[in-house]
Amino acid sequence: VVNLDLLRSSFYPSCHEANIISVAAQDLDHWIDVFNAEIISLQARRDAMQRDRELHRAILAPIRRLPVEILSRIILLSAETGDFEDACAGTLTTSHRLPALGVCHTWRSIALNTPQLWANIFIDATENASPTFTPLIQEELMRTAQAPLHVLMNFGGEDPMPSASMALEQNWNEDLWDILCAQSNRWSSVWLCRIPYMVYDDLAERPMPLLRTLKLDFHSPLYGEACQLPLAVFSGASNLREVHAAYAETPITLVLPSAWAVLTNIDISADSERCPELTPCLPAILARCDTLRVCRLTTRYFGTLAEPPVTPLPALEELDLKDGAISVCRLISTPTLRIAKLRWGVGRNGPCDMQAFTAMVQRSSAWRTLYSITLSSLDVAPCTVIDCLRYLPHLTDLCIENNWHRTSTSRHPPLVSTTLVQALTRNDAKPDTIGLLPRLIHLEL
Repeated sequence: VVNLDLLRSSFYPSCHEANIISVAAQDLDHWIDVFNAEIISLQARRDAMQRDRELHRAILAPIRRLPVEILSRIILLSAETGDFEDACAGTLTTSHRLPALGVCHTWRSIALNTPQLWANIFIDATENASPTFTPLIQEELMRTAQAPLHVLMNFGGEDPMPSASMALEQNWNEDLWDILCAQSNRWSSVWLCRIPYMVYDDLAERPMPLLRTLKLDFHSPLYGEACQLPLAVFSGASNLREVHAAYAETPITLVLPSAWAVLTNIDISADSERCPELTPCLPAILARCDTLRVCRLTTRYFGTLAEPPVTPLPALEELDLKDGAISVCRLISTPTLRIAKLRWGVGRNGPCDMQAFTAMVQRSSAWRTLYSITLSSLDVAPCTVIDCLRYLPHLTDLCIENNWHRTSTSRHPPLVSTTLVQALTRNDAKPDTIGLLPRLIHLEL
């Protein structure tokens, strides 16, 4: 028998002893193979028992008492906290995008069969607009069943030159567009960012009964030339509540389809380096005076417009105006206004028409309902703001922000100044200081 002590000695076996040792080693190899086979068998039985144990424990888990509807809701909430909502369509079926897909078979099955989870269709020109992604997007679209869809197509890019528009049309995925158009009856919200102008005609006469929010951002098909805003093709959206439109060239006019009878929110942005005018849109906006509740307007250049009679907006509750759009206050009265936001951009030329807002407040009795004002980066004298605030005794929330990018073209000192702070400071010994904004609760400077 060979042992450790014999191995450490000077012993060297003879030929006969070597044969005996070799036979013994082969016999040991045999038994090792036998034991290895038994170990593998035991390990397999152990692994099977461990799996059975996990199954027994899993079936007792309290989470199994939750209905599928609640688990589905949990998965929907978890998707809101990650990068799943912002991910491009066709790239969603991975546990990296949605960890719930990698938890277990049940969770993955619930996730794949939760239509609302796949109802955000995000198409980006540089990410997933190529024909390669079309079948993947179509597969995800099938998972939505009949759920309302939220469609976002971003073919933006910062280059407005004709060469960029030509490249855009060459890269356009017509098959994918046809697939989405075929589902227009399920669109709940849609944002079309600088898609080719010609494809809007594909939406004409399509029913869109679920559409509530419409966002359009487009350039003219011919660089620098005015065009008609393609809103008429959405006449099938009879239940539309909000419309957002951004353009780079002054439009011929703005025509809101008569089918939009319940339109309550209008957001128009003419904020472009080419300084398009806002005035072609004003008649259509003012024509919605009876239902308009929220109005947001942005323009670097208001344009020329003979002042018509003041139009009352009896339902308007929130008014958000930026740059030249502040001059709209000269054309309206807002007896039920509750929230007002006036903003001035960086490096804007021309005077800020704060007096127009003050006059609007005076003539429309808005001081009775207006409780919140935000004044951001306005290039006006502090005394002008103070004079306006004297007409707002019911104001409870006031936010005033300086323009941190003031330039040499600024006409006035910073708005948040010693003059403003002194005017807002209360002093019981001076009764005249108590009269300004007596109901103010929240102040942010």
